[in-house]
Amino acid sequence: MNYSVLTPAILPNKKKFKYYLKNDKPNRENYFNIGDCFVLESMITSLKPHYPEHIYSVRSDLSDLQINKINSTKALLLPITNRLNDTGKNFPIMKSNTIEKIEVPIVLYGVGISGDPKSNNGMTDVIKDKYNFIFKKVKYVSTRCSLSQNYLKTNFPEIKEKFIMTSCPVVFHKHKLNESGLFKDKTNSVLLTVTNRDDFWERECKTIDFVAEKYKTSKKVISMHDYHLNNQHISKRDGQFSILNYINEGVFPKNNQAIFTYALSKGFEVYIPRAVNDCFEYYKNFDLHIGSRLHAHLHFLSQGKKSFLTFVDYRCKGFSDDFGFPICDYKNLEYYLDFDFELFRAKFFKHFNEMAKFNNYIKEMLLV
Repeated sequence: MNYSVLTPAILPNKKKFKYYLKNDKPNRENYFNIGDCFVLESMITSLKPHYPEHIYSVRSDLSDLQINKINSTKALLLPITNRLNDTGKNFPIMKSNTIEKIEVPIVLYGVGISGDPKSNNGMTDVIKDKYNFIFKKVKYVSTRCSLSQNYLKTNFPEIKEKFIMTSCPVVFHKHKLNESGLFKDKTNSVLLTVTNRDDFWERECKTIDFVAEKYKTSKKVISMHDYHLNNQHISKRDGQFSILNYINEGVFPKNNQAIFTYALSKGFEVYIPRAVNDCFEYYKNFDLHIGSRLHAHLHFLSQGKKSFLTFVDYRCKGFSDDFGFPICDYKNLEYYLDFDFELFRAKFFKHFNEMAKFNNYIKEMLLV
């Protein structure tokens, strides 16, 4: 049987995109992150032969028609990554009256705390009531790191056994960690990812500088995981959804333009991923990843390739604790290059088993 999905990979009002800047800050309605598609695609793959019947945006309230369509399926899955917080901020369904209209089980899939530790001190009673409505209909809730699991256990100690740490589905997506000869020292091609928000400039430029100097003869590409769309095309064929994103490459926020210019001056090429499977396919061409995008980091590790993640915010700490990989100081990247990735692989299979348990619960108990 099929299910429905709420995801940040779909933007609301996709036929009404208008690009503009206010005080050099892009309109958040048009803000897109290919990492959200990594999560969605990884979840869909893990739940085959079941497929989503309807996919809607988590960024806006659901209409009555959308709710009726959701209630016609077996469950509503929410791969919402970093939207756990005390007040329901950036999670419209938790601040509206629509959630009580959803009759099918609501499944949180790899849910995680936000990047700001100040927003995860304790839920308000109103938000707790919303989550209790979700939790009473399911046996398990999947969290993407131990910090997120502990946050839920602290807020809901009476049902703490429901919260299991599965990690993020991206790290398990078509993984190659059963193979031998992984995590080689090849550096013929290096992918660099950047996060162009908040105080990013020094971190990302120092990382670009390091890669440019360390890997002078390697092919070097900078990949932009988040950008702002002109349009988004969503199609469905043989049960599989496809999302294609359109941008006008001549119109970027100033911080994107500046990063492009700086990377190009250091010998990099620029890659803008438009569709998730195209991105996965393109990343096969690279031996090594260095940068600040968590989902790129998890994907490279799943393929048995070395990857070094720089610190952006609190979200990466839980993954580092759970898998044992370092969070790198961009001022001293050389220090981390001898990390033994077998330490990561040893912990991987423990979490893989928890994710398999959770997926089997969904497929065998909710989607029958």
